[in-house]
Amino acid sequence: MFINKLQLKNFKRFTDLTIDLISAQNESPPKLVLLIGANGCGKSCIFDAFESVNGIISNEKLIRAFEDLQAEKTKGYLSGLGLPDHDYCLKEKDIKNEYEIIIDFDKEKIFNIHYKGSSETNIVGQSSIETNLNVGNYFYGRTAFRNIIDLETKFNADEYGEKDVQKVIEKNLDKPSRLIDLDKRWDGDILYCFKEEINRKELTIEINQSLNSIFENNPTGHFQIESIRSEIGRSIKLTLEVLIRKGNSVFPYEYLSAGEKQLFTILLNLHLRKKYIENTIIYLDEIDLHLNTAIQADLLKEITEKLIPDNSQVWVASHSLGFIDYARQITYKYDEITETEVEIKKVIIDFDSLDFDQEQVLKPANKDDLNIFTVPIPISSIENIVQLPSIILCEGKDSKYYSGQNSKQFFGVKDKFNVLEWCWRFKCLGIIDKDYLFKTESIKLENKFKGKLKVLKYYSIENYLLHPDNLKEYDSSLDLNVYQKEITEAKNEYLQNKISDYFSQIRSNYKILKSRKDEGLKHDWLVEMEDSSEVLNLFKSDNFEIFYEFFPIKDENKKIKSIQEILKNTNKSKESLYLELSQTNWFKTKISEVLQ
Repeated sequence: MFINKLQLKNFKRFTDLTIDLISAQNESPPKLVLLIGANGCGKSCIFDAFESVNGIISNEKLIRAFEDLQAEKTKGYLSGLGLPDHDYCLKEKDIKNEYEIIIDFDKEKIFNIHYKGSSETNIVGQSSIETNLNVGNYFYGRTAFRNIIDLETKFNADEYGEKDVQKVIEKNLDKPSRLIDLDKRWDGDILYCFKEEINRKELTIEINQSLNSIFENNPTGHFQIESIRSEIGRSIKLTLEVLIRKGNSVFPYEYLSAGEKQLFTILLNLHLRKKYIENTIIYLDEIDLHLNTAIQADLLKEITEKLIPDNSQVWVASHSLGFIDYARQITYKYDEITETEVEIKKVIIDFDSLDFDQEQVLKPANKDDLNIFTVPIPISSIENIVQLPSIILCEGKDSKYYSGQNSKQFFGVKDKFNVLEWCWRFKCLGIIDKDYLFKTESIKLENKFKGKLKVLKYYSIENYLLHPDNLKEYDSSLDLNVYQKEITEAKNEYLQNKISDYFSQIRSNYKILKSRKDEGLKHDWLVEMEDSSEVLNLFKSDNFEIFYEFFPIKDENKKIKSIQEILKNTNKSKESLYLELSQTNWFKTKISEVLQ
């Protein structure tokens, strides 16, 4: 189950808030919704709305009454059924004394709650809503800092005596009634682990696999679960014994730090309950609390891509830089049905600096907007960080190819236009592809930035990676004459497929150049465009070093036989080959020359 749109009226922090996750027709809803913003901006209030809906659909009496309403296709008033705390949810009591929650799910399911005070509730169910609502099957939420992480718990006869523990876990009956209340599901997890039919050895393996993934890029602090055992103490006390391995040492769970305990509780909870959160909206509030910033992105990646079922959506509230970094990344997952790699769609909703006393419509933020980074990092800190001489901004995924430069850290943003905006605003160092810029235009642009911007000599970084001299260093068997001839032929074929004014057209649309048709552009770093017909003349030349500056080999390399033979003979992907080509002495020397 996925949410397309959420609207809250007169609820908690919001007068009238709409979160619209679908920006285009027929667009699919995202797998991950990351809510960011300063403390107190209203992120957790979204989850209070989910809890309110959860409190209604998890009430068995109300479900039966709701089904009756559906059958009669009419509105009705119900009361006394353990509904959410009206005063807790209401924003303005003096105006309407009511609030409304409207959730538009995918597959044309709509749930509308119009709550009119503590004694009566008007529930409107659209004909498309499912009537076989299962308890706890729509929403599952947890928060980091309102749970007990002691391994000992008491068996509560009133709460569990007549209920099977598995049903408690399956139906999420041990959830808190409000987001601010103590979350006792840690007790439920311990009870569930205590049952003999739970395969604790298999559970240990699953949790350790997640820990391996999370610590793969940051081995410092990596720990493993040695064993999970249970024992019954005096009377009704149940105790789990969890042993931890770090290196050659084995010690009790209690010796872990607060952050390590937090990581274990999250993984235990989701691994235990993942089969019961199919087709569900999962919401996680501030789960990065106490966690090392170095593993935060990998934790959210593990949760989103492995622990949350494919048919469920996860909402996360945080101001973690690691979480933002993961939400910005483009990641894919193999779809066994279509046998293709499909993108895992992720969106960021920015709550920061908004007046929620006014009507607001929030849509997915531009992931390269500088403002999303000011949530976890103050502007002053960003300025101090990016002005360090070791930090260099570059275009998108190019950072992994530049990373071989000694003592330099490369940070990729969306495109060259974003590199320019960052460099201009924060006076940091950046490097961009040349594309169809003339050498004189490149010099003018670099001068505008007073040494804070470097422009490659060639069209793109791929021109360096696949340059004959670089490929020769990588593969000494390469015939340079044959290779250069293949590139020249590919260039001529490319040229024949383009109309004569193609280069003028593409340059006139180039944001860096100040076109004579677009004098209204206001950026101070725009460069006056020179005569574009000269590019075509340079491209017609068969002198390799003349035309190669402008040749888009990153798009045309499939037509070059020598490159395809290297890929075939080495059985490497194009990306793997490029990464190895970025480690040659020739490549490092040429990039170093650009950066001087």
